[in-house]
Amino acid sequence: MNKAMGTFRIRRNDNCWCGSNKKFKKCHGAHGTNPWPESMLDIGKAREYFYRTGICLAANRNKCSENIINAHTISKSTSLAPIAENGHVLSFVKRVNQTYEEYWAPQKIGINKATTLQCFCGYHDNILFKNIDQKKFEPNATAAFLMSYRNLCKELYEKIISVKLLDLGEEFFMSQDEFRHWSLRAAETAALEDLKNRKCRFDKMLKSQRYSKFKFKSLKMPSEIKFTCSASTFIDVDINGNEIQDLINTDGEKSYISVSAVYNDGALYVFFAWDLESDAHAQILVSSIEESDDPIKQIVYYILHSAC
Repeated sequence: MNKAMGTFRIRRNDNCWCGSNKKFKKCHGAHGTNPWPESMLDIGKAREYFYRTGICLAANRNKCSENIINAHTISKSTSLAPIAENGHVLSFVKRVNQTYEEYWAPQKIGINKATTLQCFCGYHDNILFKNIDQKKFEPNATAAFLMSYRNLCKELYEKIISVKLLDLGEEFFMSQDEFRHWSLRAAETAALEDLKNRKCRFDKMLKSQRYSKFKFKSLKMPSEIKFTCSASTFIDVDINGNEIQDLINTDGEKSYISVSAVYNDGALYVFFAWDLESDAHAQILVSSIEESDDPIKQIVYYILHSAC
């Protein structure tokens, strides 16, 4: 059987989406069984399997090493270690409750597993990000671009998985709410295409190493606040809830911003970064944070909103 749903395709000899380590034809694709997810629990199994498989998103994959690694989006030595207790940090993870509804929950994890994603091989992760992982962090356009590039690849990887899950679980999702499924899939597909186009532009910038048009804003945090994160998001509203751009309208490329909390000489800095095409909207967002009555609180809120 060669069954295609949306853009996701699974063949008989492919590994099954449930993570059983069996071929599809001998697992959910066996005769007399329903080949597709029937619950959010099944969707959760598929998500875990897709995340484990990993892909390298480097533009030039001719020199890819064999193994996809758990690449850190935040430096383990300079940013995770300072806030760890006995080698562990608190992180938000997505879970499924007894009624199969998804929710975010804090969980203590080792720093070797924190802020990781399998979207680069060992060779490319080392080559592409050595200037921010292996050297003292400097808040400049190069660092802004490299952190944004890695966050963009992380977001792209997660959108690829999101669309895969929507296609894989199409029958189940439509049985729950057909209109919501098609609305969500249209939005996720549009976002995926936007991210792909943006990555092509970033790849060209990476190859030329011309980062002068990349914008950033660095804000120092109080010493009593200890956290780190790495996220990126499409800009929709400012910190006061005023609309900056309409994300429902899928026409045209949307403004996009990256936000990272990193340590430099023991001090925590929140680092906003964006490309020239997003400059107007990004400036509005960052200004609304800086001009608020409690900018520190608003920064923490925006980071949690973006990351979760």
